[in-house]
Amino acid sequence: MVKVNVRLPLKDFEEIKRLVEEGEYSSVSDFIRDAVEKLVLEMLYGSEQYY
Repeated sequence: MVKVNVRLPLKDFEEIKRLVEEGEYSSVSDFIRDAVEKLVLEMLYGSEQYY
């Protein structure tokens, strides 16, 4: 894996932290990895079910 730094609006970060605190994701990094993977797949293959 590579390390990437990103800047997010505070509201987005707070929403991500809330999901982590609720147990939906194990960490903010885990959420970001999942979101990026889903977006890449959607852009490559469209909105079909891919996972």
